[in-house]
Amino acid sequence: MAQLSLNGQETEHLESVLQSWTSKSRTEKSAFKEELISKFLKDRGLDTANLWMRFVLRVKIGTWFSNHVPAAEPRLPRSLRAHWTAREVFYEQEAERIQLRQEELKSEGTHPLAALNKARSQTWNELSDEEKDGYSATADLWTAQGPDNAELRAQIAEKRGPGWSHGYADLWYTQANAVGLHLFFYLDKEGRLRSGHYDTSELFDDSSVKKFTELYPNWHKNIFDCLGKYAATVLLPDDDDNVADPPPVKANKVVLEFDDNGIPILPTEENGKAITLVGRRQTIMRAYMNANYSAARRVPDSSVPWARLKSHPDDFFAEGLVPDGVELGDPAHMRAEHLDPLWNRILEIQASEEGSERFTFRQWWDPASKRYFKTRYAGETDDEGDGAPVPTKKGKKSSNSCIIFKSS
Repeated sequence: MAQLSLNGQETEHLESVLQSWTSKSRTEKSAFKEELISKFLKDRGLDTANLWMRFVLRVKIGTWFSNHVPAAEPRLPRSLRAHWTAREVFYEQEAERIQLRQEELKSEGTHPLAALNKARSQTWNELSDEEKDGYSATADLWTAQGPDNAELRAQIAEKRGPGWSHGYADLWYTQANAVGLHLFFYLDKEGRLRSGHYDTSELFDDSSVKKFTELYPNWHKNIFDCLGKYAATVLLPDDDDNVADPPPVKANKVVLEFDDNGIPILPTEENGKAITLVGRRQTIMRAYMNANYSAARRVPDSSVPWARLKSHPDDFFAEGLVPDGVELGDPAHMRAEHLDPLWNRILEIQASEEGSERFTFRQWWDPASKRYFKTRYAGETDDEGDGAPVPTKKGKKSSNSCIIFKSS
């Protein structure tokens, strides 16, 4: 074995062909490797037909290239890449053959899943090197052009398509701050035309924020106009003409505690650390305000009408409750100069020993009737209702709006 270790002259030769190696296909690499084996054996004066020596050098050369070829940075995220291997092509094209072997193994008492894996491994290992090279060549073709099987293409569209659409939307939004709609058509296994779509709003996991298709149910009649309006609410939230509730930035789950009257408590720390980052404060404040507004209305998962709050802040809060100079609006888009004073004011009220002042809404807005109604926090009576207090639901619940409610 020692005499077949790569010597200095051979490694120098491998270094000289390293650049051209990376540009070769699998089939070309396999053929080129055999040429190298023959050259090295001939230069050593050994038998080029000796199968054992060829095997050893094949492993040595393959290992050397694996250790020296630089890892290329992928151009696309994993969710958007489609890479076929020789084995995957074999599994698709020889599915019936593999199934027959699986049934044989199952009849011998092998577990179905174990039988499938064993059947795949056995049938693959029975192939000759030339047959494996054929599947490698097909894998290269499928990676570049897609499979030539219509039924397999339909299966890919249904199983992998949603992940690709998600990756495409996430790439545009995260890297380019762009909002879009991916509309696609494909043929199913029966050859029927199918369609699907995925838009940026699907990236956001806050259930209190309406999806694009909910805001514009007839979007398909005027895609350009509807998507343009939605994009404006997301990318230009400070424009007064935008009345749609913009989606929040994706964030970690927010945990809120409530007092005995159902009023949320703004947290002072997370995981034992003070909350100082503006982005995290924006996320928490948005959850806090929505939870407070929900308690004011006694309607779970209510969302503050941010556009109206911004234009009519005095209609929602008692005089002097909000610090002077603070411009209210959707906390997800409030600057630190306005968010921090509001944050500190709420914490100051919560820490007050008197307890006579609370940070609460005094009215809530009903867009249907275009009227304000007196808030109805738990423990309070409703001037327009039967006067019966509604108890606060105890315990912990998890909602899609990324808020976990738990009693104090």
